[in-house]
Amino acid sequence: MSRALKSFDYDELFHHFQPIVEGRSAEVYGYEALIRSQSGIGPDRLFQTARRRGELFKLDTVSFETAIESFFGKERAADDESLLFLNLLPSTIGNPLFSTFIAGLEVNYVRYFRRIVVELNESTEEAHLWNTPTFEQGTSLLRTSGFRIALDDTGEGASSLRKLVELKPDVVKLDRYFASGLSASNQKQRIVNLMAELCRNDALLILEGVETEQDWQIAKHLGVTLGQGYWLGRPALLPFQQQA
Repeated sequence: MSRALKSFDYDELFHHFQPIVEGRSAEVYGYEALIRSQSGIGPDRLFQTARRRGELFKLDTVSFETAIESFFGKERAADDESLLFLNLLPSTIGNPLFSTFIAGLEVNYVRYFRRIVVELNESTEEAHLWNTPTFEQGTSLLRTSGFRIALDDTGEGASSLRKLVELKPDVVKLDRYFASGLSASNQKQRIVNLMAELCRNDALLILEGVETEQDWQIAKHLGVTLGQGYWLGRPALLPFQQQA
């Protein structure tokens, strides 16, 4: 049994970026930032440790800001309009210091806010926070600041469809469960097609966990416009980071 991690060094944190690919053109639509540590500590252990240490807000906001700095801090091609997808915890969004944090980001990065998609997910430990006034205020702040909102892991939690109606996200990320073996499952195909129809006029649909060409071809046929997964691209440093 592995021992609980007692601490970690914030200076060792960095991000890999996984592409999100458009189905028809096969071009990269955006990238999701995924936190990594030079010491090899996995994301789950990092956040579990931060929760025990009372540093969850700090870790989440440090990750958010450093990902923005990494992604937008270098000169990019003039026609580059790719989006950056970033995760935030409900507890972070509902934290009393969240508005101060966003105000601080505006100083250097406000021109990029329209290209940032904030992913919200249904973690078991924070499910109760979704219905709080502070969480609602935080999501409203994100929208008025120019960020887009994504509902992550849709289909995994029991209340996903309710959140789809109430949150009115700009992007819906369908849980990887539905991509796995999609080409061989008629039931999964019906659900994916239903989600594509539900999102058609209101939100972009991204299918997560695409790992085979067969599943991706079926997903596109069912109306999925964007995909993410190892078949389409693994998380990695961006080219300009590799050259640094």
